[in-house]
Amino acid sequence: MKSLIILGCILVLVNKLYSQKENSYADVIVEAHFEPNNLGFKFFYGGYPNQFPIDLPLTVVLEEDNRFISLPKGSYLVLKFTDNFIIDGEGPDIFLKEIGASGERASVYVSSDGINFSYLGIARDDSTTALDLASINYKQPVYYVKIVGLDNFGGSPGFDLECVYALPRSNVKNYTFLSEFAEQRGKISFPIKILVDNYNYTEYELTPDVLNSLLRVINWIKQHPQVQVKVLAHCDDFGSKEFQLSETNSRAKWVYDFMIMKGVSPKQIQYKGLGSSQPHKSIDNTQKSINRRIELEITQN
Repeated sequence: MKSLIILGCILVLVNKLYSQKENSYADVIVEAHFEPNNLGFKFFYGGYPNQFPIDLPLTVVLEEDNRFISLPKGSYLVLKFTDNFIIDGEGPDIFLKEIGASGERASVYVSSDGINFSYLGIARDDSTTALDLASINYKQPVYYVKIVGLDNFGGSPGFDLECVYALPRSNVKNYTFLSEFAEQRGKISFPIKILVDNYNYTEYELTPDVLNSLLRVINWIKQHPQVQVKVLAHCDDFGSKEFQLSETNSRAKWVYDFMIMKGVSPKQIQYKGLGSSQPHKSIDNTQKSINRRIELEITQN
């Protein structure tokens, strides 16, 4: 019994820490390049630099130890916020923590899509650098931060990055769950992304409980003809690309047809199956259902 109580306390603590990670910190490396190749990177993450995306260790994300990645001149990392995004809030929005005191610096870039990056500023050594999206008038949600080393100073050459994070005032949760929508619909800020459901491998129809919750969203959409809705379906990496696109297209169309049947105007809604092109995050085989999901992306004209 005592061991069960201890285990329960550990699980509560882990869940608390994990929720902190999801709400505030960039927690996945989606791309990296090293000049010269940094063996510390391979050793630290237990994998090789071509195995992306890589989840950052929880202790690092939450600043509970002093492990870091050195970025010599010309080296870079692209980090992603997987469960949230950053907006231009009041005051500085993005913070980088560096460990060292040798004059090391890095250029910082931000992006909404992971393709087009905008220069935000310079991060400096032995401190936490605070950067403000308002300084470049950046109005898009930030999902990606790119950090490029500018020098080779220090015993571990280059900018020694520990973590990237945002304070609550600039941080927006990536998803609203169907069960939360009824509570939040009076104070929605656009765009809003609603996580509808996760699937088993062979399913594409929604369960009655999920449909009942979805009806609340549908009724709200019908009362707001100015909003536009995208039904987006995703899957894990099982099967061929053709199979993935077909499977997700069927799931998206099922939800689309249901919403049309319940009175949503066809002018307000569209659907698309995205296959496995946008994984929620890198996960092991026991958690792949996280990537098999339906989302509603709602914007306002």
